[in-house]
Amino acid sequence: MRNMHYERVSLARRGGSWRMSYRAVYDAEHKGDRKWVTIGAAASRAEAEHLAAEYLYNLPRDPEDERRAAAIEATEGHMPTVGELRQDDIDHALSVGAIEKSTYTGYCQHVRRLGDLGEIPVDRVTAQDVQLYIDSLVEDGYCSETVNLMLWTVRETLELASFRMLRTPLDLRRIRAPCSQASDAARSAPCAGRTSISSAAWCASRTPSARCPPPTATSRGRRARPA
Repeated sequence: MRNMHYERVSLARRGGSWRMSYRAVYDAEHKGDRKWVTIGAAASRAEAEHLAAEYLYNLPRDPEDERRAAAIEATEGHMPTVGELRQDDIDHALSVGAIEKSTYTGYCQHVRRLGDLGEIPVDRVTAQDVQLYIDSLVEDGYCSETVNLMLWTVRETLELASFRMLRTPLDLRRIRAPCSQASDAARSAPCAGRTSISSAAWCASRTPSARCPPPTATSRGRRARPA
């Protein structure tokens, strides 16, 4: 976080006040989203620019900006894999008390279930990689609930990678996965074990746009392949 600071993007008069937009600068290549603030009345633009500079100088660092800056700095010379990024995310969730230890244990099992996909650097994953991974879960006999859970896990991880500016957004809307339990009807037993989690705090600790995790299947969601 050694290079992080805030910079002004725009400054304009709005009625009797001046309004400024600004953003976090994490390093020479990474910048945050624009934010807006009204800095008050000023008789001239020069006075408004002085107020804007003073505002940014005294502006406390946003915790989320600090987290993003730290994540970017930590990846200098090393791009995390899908599994590493997911593990970092759930470690953070546990540390801030957003998930229980039992839920954390289940999520660690999901990281291990990522298999070969979990070993790919997040900036190199393609939609084809994700589709092949989902197809492999189906071929290995996982029930539709578990397959969709793992697809959600991959999507969340890659969205986090995009949020941390480790890669461009990846469109996974065309990924084919079981959409109901119909394909499980011919199997011998239902998908076992579900764990509901209350994760509003987790969502708030990560990003305002983050979606809360859905109910999750435990590691016992795998069933034997049909004979």
